[in-house]
Amino acid sequence: MSNVKAMQQTFKQEAAKLCADLRGLADEIRLKGHLASADARDAWAKVEPQLQQFERRVEHATESAIGELRQASKELKANLEHIREDQHRD
Repeated sequence: MSNVKAMQQTFKQEAAKLCADLRGLADEIRLKGHLASADARDAWAKVEPQLQQFERRVEHATESAIGELRQASKELKANLEHIREDQHRD
């Protein structure tokens, strides 16, 4: 039984880190948003709901879903980093 609790704790820690990393990128983009081009603002408008959906999914996830969350996190992170890179070019 303690093995299950340890797995749950590890999952919760990893999920919290994924959310914190994504939220950090999103916060950086949002802060720079007022300086961004119209294309960057449009890209943000498309990605922001994905971030909110991801955070909701993490709240309801089980251990079996961690692989799916990792993949979704990678895709979302790539989108957020792309927007951030575009902001740096403007």
